[in-house]
Amino acid sequence: MKKKLIFIIILFLLMLNFVEGKKIMTLPMINNPNTIYYPISVNDDVIVITDTVHVFVYSTKNYKLIKKFGKLGAGPREFIGWDAGFIWTTILDNKIIVTSRGKVSYFNIKGEFLNEHRVDQGNGFVYRPFEDKFTAYSVVREKGKSMGVVNLYDKKFNKLKELIRYEEWISQRKFNPYTYRKPIPKVYKNKLYVNDVNNGNIKIFNKDGSLFKLIDFKYEKIKVTKFIQKLTIKAYQTDLRVKFLFRSPSEVIHRLRFPEFFPIMKQYDLV
Repeated sequence: MKKKLIFIIILFLLMLNFVEGKKIMTLPMINNPNTIYYPISVNDDVIVITDTVHVFVYSTKNYKLIKKFGKLGAGPREFIGWDAGFIWTTILDNKIIVTSRGKVSYFNIKGEFLNEHRVDQGNGFVYRPFEDKFTAYSVVREKGKSMGVVNLYDKKFNKLKELIRYEEWISQRKFNPYTYRKPIPKVYKNKLYVNDVNNGNIKIFNKDGSLFKLIDFKYEKIKVTKFIQKLTIKAYQTDLRVKFLFRSPSEVIHRLRFPEFFPIMKQYDLV
């Protein structure tokens, strides 16, 4: 087993020699970009990166800063963030669309303010554009359980159709440490991809909300043993990247809710 582990580590190190970026550039002024949960937005002209409630627009030609906008607040050009205070950006039809708590804001590709729409937080969170519509995630109560729902909305944010529903893992502030607590809708080539958090599959929808295809993965389930649970708790109590989310080590034990088996995926992306 030890020899096998050493071989895997050596193989990984060798592979690193073949992984090389085409160009490495320094983007000034960014202190705390969130590129894990809220991805970078890019088109042929600009790179858009969020740093808490601040939005930075850089040129893809020379990587210089074109515009910085956004500050904490509820007025125009002001945002209130989601988890950990971050906001979400998307580039669509040469517009930068910013989704923050309670509203969707529109800017031109140079970062100049165009308009904004207030949205009902009770109907959805993190509205994301899909063709001429929007998708959003929300939580509803059903028979005493919290259910996560992804809905489809028209351009005026009226609900058109429910796309997916599943049992949430955030009741009483508990969560599954091996998956994101929310599905992650992604748009690619006029189709909407939504991962089913509990069932480990991906549903693909047409722009009218009809199901186009189901990607169902076949895999061997791996049990989450007591030993693995202890290692996970220890990691959440000591890792600087996540320990700040909890008030004390004992809160980690209280909030983690372990599934019987590991999920097939934690996140996914489309390339």
